[in-house]
Amino acid sequence: YTLVIMKRVALLTCQKYPNLIPDERPLIKEFQERRFRVSPVIWSERIDWRRYDFVLLRNPWDYYFKYEQFLRVLTEINESETVLINDYETLILYALPEFLLNEARMLLTKSKKKIQANLVNFEVISESGLTE
Repeated sequence: YTLVIMKRVALLTCQKYPNLIPDERPLIKEFQERRFRVSPVIWSERIDWRRYDFVLLRNPWDYYFKYEQFLRVLTEINESETVLINDYETLILYALPEFLLNEARMLLTKSKKKIQANLVNFEVISESGLTE
């Protein structure tokens, strides 16, 4: 007899898609063919992460309604023995609404500066007579 220990993978999803979205379901078969035990897990439910060797975020699309809880869950996974396949720092960065607000502000500031610089350049060129 050969003892085969299958690694366990949790695919994080949301309550609306407890079995993942249809496009994601083939991922389960892919993992199973590679001898992993895989199951969709609703991220907002109380989970003992020790039950899994790996966690992969797939469809946790309701996180922004409960983003503080989501951040706690990500941190809990990251600090456990379970391997968070997605990059923790990137997930935290992109999960924060402040990041999105700061990104939008930065883009708007860049756009305003560019418009102002173009107007100044246009005025300089116009005044120098180079446009005639």
